[in-house]
Amino acid sequence: MNKLQRYYFGQLVPVFLLIMVGLTLIALLTQSLSQLDLLFERGQSAATFLGISLLATPQIMAIVMPVGLFAAVSWTYGRLHQDNEIIVAYGAGWTLWRVAEPAFRLAAMGAVAALA
Repeated sequence: MNKLQRYYFGQLVPVFLLIMVGLTLIALLTQSLSQLDLLFERGQSAATFLGISLLATPQIMAIVMPVGLFAAVSWTYGRLHQDNEIIVAYGAGWTLWRVAEPAFRLAAMGAVAALA
């Protein structure tokens, strides 16, 4: 990766992580609401409730990762295009595949993380 691709990748990663945290927290909240009967009806402690809710985190992250990646790539590349940074890359002779390579790398890393 050259400097411009590292710059694009550096723009993608924080947005992706922020969106992933937000989507994961929303999904955990909805999942935890369905587990509230464990806390109230069965008299379990809050630590048990929290532990059971957090056990679902890896599966939830694997489910929301494609949505988070799509949102991060759309938002980041839209902003880069709005700031005419994509147009400069095209003017420098870059192809569409070379501009999109940082997004593909992030998607590959996410796929490996989801399968691990």
